[in-house]
Amino acid sequence: MWKRAFLSLIVLFTLVYADENQVITDRIQNYVDTINKGGDTSSFWSDDAQFRNPATGDIVEGKAAIGDYIKEISQGKTLTFKISKIDLQDGNNATVKGVVDINNGDRKARKLDLIKQGDSWVIKTVTDIPYANPPDLYSNLKDLEWLVGNWKDSDPKDDVSITVDTKWDKFKNFIVQTFDSKIYDMDEMEGRQIIGWDAAAKQIKSWIFDSDGGYGEGVWSKTDKGWQVNITYSLPDGRKGSAIDFYTQKDPNTYDFSSTSRQVDGQIVPNIDPVTLVKEKS
Repeated sequence: MWKRAFLSLIVLFTLVYADENQVITDRIQNYVDTINKGGDTSSFWSDDAQFRNPATGDIVEGKAAIGDYIKEISQGKTLTFKISKIDLQDGNNATVKGVVDINNGDRKARKLDLIKQGDSWVIKTVTDIPYANPPDLYSNLKDLEWLVGNWKDSDPKDDVSITVDTKWDKFKNFIVQTFDSKIYDMDEMEGRQIIGWDAAAKQIKSWIFDSDGGYGEGVWSKTDKGWQVNITYSLPDGRKGSAIDFYTQKDPNTYDFSSTSRQVDGQIVPNIDPVTLVKEKS
């Protein structure tokens, strides 16, 4: 019996908080609508409220003064406020976090501290942090999107296996690869390659790091058959190397990798013959 009562109490509190969250959401939307209509927002603020403008450093106190100030700085502008989180500390205090987008291109991360006065939630403080949109470099890398996926060599020879896992970073501004090779199921080498757009050079470049301590940089160019990567490399013992790698897409689920013109300190080293990699089913 007590378990049922306890669960009922939890459900009750959940419903109450959910209702209160909706009340706060509606209140904030009314506040935004009032700004966009050029109205007086003073009723949305507490008597001792404080508003800080991070762009100008202005600090305005008191709901009447804040209402006049917001009306002045909002002329000709419209904004949207996307709420990401409402933290209801108790029945009389809440924090609202989200992102403000203004039609002049400004974007801010905003935190509102609210208190409940009577039946209404009012704003006590506002804290803004400039929040720029991440740059969009995807268009410069989209021709390499076919690399995204998990790949494995199709015909391991001499008990050597290679796997390559490729994915986008969070904002699709870099392609991140991790690779691993094994001999007789024992780890031989692993590493990471990051492919991105060099805006200054207007080229696709890559940076590679391996578990032996070596690292390199590559410059990518498109060919009739696929992609060519001119690589310069620093070996862990301080020697310098170079190579020309080739990525040749055979179909959406298969590509060949090879490496030619390989040198270490001016001495020719063996090429890597084409290795066929097959995309694993997700």
